[in-house]
Amino acid sequence: NDSVEDMFVTVFYGILDLSTGHIKYSNAGHNPPIVIRRADSSVTTLEPTGDIALGAVPGITYSEKETVLAPGDSLLLYTDGVTEAMNSAGELFGTTRLQNLCSSPADSPQALIDNISASLAAFTAGSPQSDDITLLAVSYR
Repeated sequence: NDSVEDMFVTVFYGILDLSTGHIKYSNAGHNPPIVIRRADSSVTTLEPTGDIALGAVPGITYSEKETVLAPGDSLLLYTDGVTEAMNSAGELFGTTRLQNLCSSPADSPQALIDNISASLAAFTAGSPQSDDITLLAVSYR
């Protein structure tokens, strides 16, 4: 049954203050964005809000969290089609592999996305794509 009642969507919503690097965000069941800290080359995820997908349960409220990006820090948002991409052996690309790619310095958000896309294409090596693959990278200058 494909009724409207069975519909839901994951969403990440963030507001970045360009003058301070302050981000206020909410995450409705979406993969937690990856934060790449320039100062110590650390790669982590944004603190989860613990909220579920939009439309899964009617009438619930969603929480907000905050963080600050320092100049040179980057944020990578991605869909689960990236981490759940499968190779011919049935292995998932996975979050660890994605985070490891983020630990290599990239000259720009586009270079980071190009590197991840190339690694993903090599990993899947012609296996059929089973879900959308979407990447968005932002560097705070």
